[in-house]
Amino acid sequence: MEGPFDDDCFAIRQAARHVSQLYDRHLANVGLTITQFSLLGRLKRAGPMTMKQLADTMRMQRTTLVRTIQPLRRNGLIASE
Repeated sequence: MEGPFDDDCFAIRQAARHVSQLYDRHLANVGLTITQFSLLGRLKRAGPMTMKQLADTMRMQRTTLVRTIQPLRRNGLIASE
């Protein structure tokens, strides 16, 4: 299927990659990834929640969430019970 939709979709994906790379470049200065930054923002807005709630909210698999959170715990940016 060729047409304007293909070009629009590509342009949107390219713009999203560009924005993500921009954030990653600046967040690297403080040792965070874009995903970790998003998690911290979500927790700040929503408050404490279970791993399952956070995974559901972020639309992430729990194993991916655990790998993303480990450095945040280690660096004292979040705590878990």
